[in-house]
Amino acid sequence: MDERQLQEHLDSRFDGLDRKLERVEAKLDNHLERLSRAEASIEWLKGNVKIVTTIILTVAGFLAASLFNILGK
Repeated sequence: MDERQLQEHLDSRFDGLDRKLERVEAKLDNHLERLSRAEASIEWLKGNVKIVTTIILTVAGFLAASLFNILGK
């Protein structure tokens, strides 16, 4: 191989590596985007579970207090 052929061979190999790295980068970007959306959904779900649990406990407490009040009379 002369110098020109060697340079062309190396250039083609580096171009192939660049394409592969770009595909990996695109996959990583997609994965990170999905992961961010999943984390946001989990945070939203945690907040709603806390609110629903609070409401249920409040209603149960109110019903227990009302029942105790009615039975106590």
